[in-house]
Amino acid sequence: MSIKGRIKAFREMSTVRKVIYSVGTVAAVVALVLLVGYVREQPTRTFLALPSGTIELTSMDGQVLPTAVRVINTPAARREGLRRVRSEVVAEKPVLYVYRVNTSARHVFTDVQLPLDVGFFTEDGEIVGIFHGVQPGETVVPGERYRYVFKARAGHFAENSIGAEFETALLPDTLSITIASR
Repeated sequence: MSIKGRIKAFREMSTVRKVIYSVGTVAAVVALVLLVGYVREQPTRTFLALPSGTIELTSMDGQVLPTAVRVINTPAARREGLRRVRSEVVAEKPVLYVYRVNTSARHVFTDVQLPLDVGFFTEDGEIVGIFHGVQPGETVVPGERYRYVFKARAGHFAENSIGAEFETALLPDTLSITIASR
């Protein structure tokens, strides 16, 4: 039916039917908006439900930097990563990817909302790759096998003297994980 036909049919409806039709239309639009909001917010909710933990990073002068992180340690969580998670949520707390075995997997920053600093560490905590300000859409590979990947908002590494030039090491035995209450 054409738009003109729909308008004519609407004009011919009784007032009660017009009200019911209008309320139904508004309800459908509201339901659609709520559904879209839920779907868009779901990656952030899933991210917030990840286990939290604390790691310690140490520098060449022995300075220890305890850092609260969200822990990504399952294949499903690693596949989803930081995709479509609100940028302010990612910026407030770094993440630590934990692999059961050494890997050389590349990290693709698809649908990531902000630039990140990324550090790759061996199972002994030695840094084997560092990338500053990785932009959304980029792919990074450290070139060596690793066990842990530490990701934080761009600038975090410089602010905290994290990097190969500072002989930063991740102390894997310090990783304490608590399951989020959500």
